[in-house]
Amino acid sequence: MNGYRDPLSKLKDPYFVTLTIPNVEEQRLKQSIEGMTKTFTLIQRSIERKYKKKLKGLRKIECTISKRYGNYHPHFHMIIEGKEIAQDFHNEWLKRYPKATKKGQDIRKANEGTIQELFKYFTKLVTDEKTFEPKKMDIIFRAMKHKRVFQAFGLKKEVSEEIEEIQKQKAIHLGNQIEIYKWNKSAMDWISPEGVCVAGYNPSPEYLDILDHLRKGVLLKPLKAKDYEQEQSKDKATRTQKRENIHQVFSPREAFI
Repeated sequence: MNGYRDPLSKLKDPYFVTLTIPNVEEQRLKQSIEGMTKTFTLIQRSIERKYKKKLKGLRKIECTISKRYGNYHPHFHMIIEGKEIAQDFHNEWLKRYPKATKKGQDIRKANEGTIQELFKYFTKLVTDEKTFEPKKMDIIFRAMKHKRVFQAFGLKKEVSEEIEEIQKQKAIHLGNQIEIYKWNKSAMDWISPEGVCVAGYNPSPEYLDILDHLRKGVLLKPLKAKDYEQEQSKDKATRTQKRENIHQVFSPREAFI
C-alpha cells in the first residue's frame, strides 16, 4: 500500500471518516459487508453527480469482535478530499443505515497520523485481554474472502521506478478466480461484491429525465380520440407532413423497436 501514501499526502483538504453499522451476528457478517460496499458505491456515485466531479480518496474495511456481546463490528475508514464531501458522505450513510448511531460515525481532519492509522491491520488478531480467538478470526476471514480490504477511488497508485531493487521471483499460480458482477438499478451499472463498478458511467441529467419518463410509460402528451379519428381521415401526404408535429403515446418497449 506504499504506492498510495504519496497520492494521499498530496490531497489538498483530506478528511478521515469512519462509517459504521450496528453489530451483526456470524450468519449475517458476509452479507452485511457486501451490502456496505454496495451502499458505499451508490453514495459515491450520487455525490459525484451532485458535484459533477470524481471523488478522491481511499477506503478501508475493518472488522472487529465485540468484547461485550461477542458479535462482529464491520466498519469503514476512509480518507477523502473535501470537508463538505466528507459531511455529505456521513449524512447519506446515516440515511441508508438509520439504526446506526451518530456516535459511531466520525469525521476529522486527516494528518500523517491518521494516514498511518489507515494502513494498519483490518482486524485485531489478539484482543485487548491478549487472547486469541481462532474460530471468530476464521469467520471474519471467510466473510472477507475475495474482497478488497483497501479500495482507492480517484487516485493513481505510484510505483517506484527503482527497478534495480526488484528481485526476480518465481510466479505461483493460485488457480482461476471468478468475480460475479450484479446489475444495480440505482447505480445503473454492474457492481462486484467489493463495490467496484464495471463502466463507471455517470448519466447526464437529461438522460435521467428521459428514463424517468419512459418508466412512467408516457414520453409525450397523448392524442385525444377525436383528433386521432380526424387525422386518420386525411390523405396520406397530409398525414406524413403533420406527424412531425403530433405527440404520440408509446410504451417503453415500443420506444426501442
